[in-house]
Amino acid sequence: MSAQQEMRSVFNVGDYVRWPIGVSVFSASSDGEVKPLEIQYLYGIIVDIARGCGEYSDVVIIYHGPNKQHNWIVCHVDDDKYRLEIVSGTKDV
Repeated sequence: MSAQQEMRSVFNVGDYVRWPIGVSVFSASSDGEVKPLEIQYLYGIIVDIARGCGEYSDVVIIYHGPNKQHNWIVCHVDDDKYRLEIVSGTKDV
């Protein structure tokens, strides 16, 4: 199975996911190297998946709560802007 096919099969409807939106704290070494220490995340639930075929990756629709400016996200699972991670997964039904 290719890496792209594995990425496609990772996400399921109902998965609780997160994606980084910024960094709140940085750490600097004595050498002057600065690294992120605390990353800020947004969280949401995958409500639907459009399965990709061929060279195209899956597209997920994520709901991340009321009272937010943009409470729906539609993106490819391999989109570098979101870098989705599963917090709590569901079994594929």
